[in-house]
Amino acid sequence: DFLRYIVEYLKKHKKRISPKETMSYGYWLVKFEKVESEILEVWECNADGAEFVKGANLALLYWRDQHRICSHYNAQFKAPSLNQLTVTSKGVLEGLPLKAVRYPSPSHMSGWWLITDQYDGNIHSLNNEHTFHITAARPELAKFLALPDGFRFHSDSEKAWFDEEVANSTA
Repeated sequence: DFLRYIVEYLKKHKKRISPKETMSYGYWLVKFEKVESEILEVWECNADGAEFVKGANLALLYWRDQHRICSHYNAQFKAPSLNQLTVTSKGVLEGLPLKAVRYPSPSHMSGWWLITDQYDGNIHSLNNEHTFHITAARPELAKFLALPDGFRFHSDSEKAWFDEEVANSTA
């Protein structure tokens, strides 16, 4: 799938991949590093997004798991960018059980709102976190993040469902 994706990208954009070029592969970011005159290797962001490391293990894992979840729920694949912001309450990064919902949102936001029982109802107590910080702290959530607007899930039950009212809401 990864190689097919790259070939389709090259055909669509009628270009070649250059050394140091980055590309989103679903949710995750990969980069191509030159190892010999005409040979490029694939590198990817590490789990916390701090640096690139050789290989594409996370990119492939996220792609596979997110596609499986979307297929299971007969949902369109709509992966956020790892740099988009996600709304979180206290306790999300600490691993508490959470309720998640994805709203239609502006392009700098993933649309995901992740709320734990520590949320006090005060919208000003919520934080915006880069989505890669969420998956670095909570890798088990990554598989749900490509579900489109209108989906909800609970981390403790690992079940997702579509909420039409949420899908039709405006940002």
